[in-house]
Amino acid sequence: MVILVPVTEQTTRMVNAEFLASMKDGALLVNAARGAIVDTDALLKELSAHRIKAALDVTDPEPLP
Repeated sequence: MVILVPVTEQTTRMVNAEFLASMKDGALLVNAARGAIVDTDALLKELSAHRIKAALDVTDPEPLP
């Protein structure tokens, strides 16, 4: 899944736990939009479980601590 959307009220955190849970096991999430589109905590949970993979051009917060 490739994410390419602007940051708006409707798109902020649109890639949340529910969105990520709907992705198939082994799927790849590519965020080339803005970091605020993805719920970082929800993404880290899925990545830690090795259920999906991610390629990130941006993060939230940016830069990462």
